Amino acid sequence: MSAVAGAALRRLLLALDASRSSPEAVSAAMALAGGLGARLEALFVEDEDLLRAAALPFGRQLRLPTGAPGPLDEATLRADLRALVARAREALAEAAGPLRVEWTLEV
Repeated sequence: MSAVAGAALRRLLLALDASRSSPEAVSAAMALAGGLGARLEALFVEDEDLLRAAALPFGRQLRLPTGAPGPLDEATLRADLRALVARAREALAEAAGPLRVEWTLEV
């Protein structure tokens, strides 16, 4: 048995973003961390290019589900990202509770 194979897994890294699959990823990663007795380190990834585009005066967005165009406002986008991070933090806390998994979240 190699040293790597015999070493205990102590940390798992979970990358999160604004995608719809993030909640399922949280549940799966938390279950894996709980089963392995590992700490979960979550990283919420912001799209810097999108933030730069929102700072441009001509930036526009299409709102779903209507497809109606609207301004791409940097302050609104940052607020939306903060809300997504807050939801990710809540999902992590909820999933960690019953499994007693230690976790962190960085942006």
